[in-house]
Amino acid sequence: MSAPPVSPRPGGCPSPAGGWVAAVRRAAGWTQAETALRAGITVRALQAVEAGRVAWPVTMAAIGTALDLDTAGRRHLARLTDPPRQAPVPADPDHLARMVAAIAVPAWVVDPAWNVLATSAASRRGPRPGTNLVVWATSARRAWDDWPHVASQLMARSRAVSSWYAEPVPGLSTVVADLARASRDAAEAWSAGRVADTPHQEVVGYRRRQLTLLWAQFGDDPATRLVMVTD
Repeated sequence: MSAPPVSPRPGGCPSPAGGWVAAVRRAAGWTQAETALRAGITVRALQAVEAGRVAWPVTMAAIGTALDLDTAGRRHLARLTDPPRQAPVPADPDHLARMVAAIAVPAWVVDPAWNVLATSAASRRGPRPGTNLVVWATSARRAWDDWPHVASQLMARSRAVSSWYAEPVPGLSTVVADLARASRDAAEAWSAGRVADTPHQEVVGYRRRQLTLLWAQFGDDPATRLVMVTD
């Protein structure tokens, strides 16, 4: 029995899932006909999904299976299909600054588009409030011991953030485009099914020094996130 058909998204807004499904399919080297056959749906139904129309959960699950997505990829697809939150509400920079000031290690609070909203007193180096963390990281890419890894992780987190909101995050598409131009690995991470969206801790090399980065949600909404260098 074939999967149910697709339907318009409430409010007439196109679903962001379609573009990502198309990107993953192309990265895998499959045609729409091959993918539809694997998913047990019609080519017309897949075309509608990729054009931004919303499908029933069972249809999207079948597409996820056809694309051979891992757990992170399936979670991302589910969020894109039914984002849990409306547009992010801008945070109060003064309130954030007071909350983060006492952190004893370098720490940055960023919004969904990676704009730095506040820093700890220990953050004497790195981006300052009003700048963009990804723009800074890209400009300093020669200092990273493994820039392709750093770029792909930044893209993976951008991908995860994009799936939280029913409306596009202002500025995020520009950051993603800049990352894609700066790194082939980052470009591939956007369409990859197997990318860990939200690792909480990782070790990176910066100027031949090992740093442990801790990523944490800051408050109840992922509109603000905390990035800390813990050693």
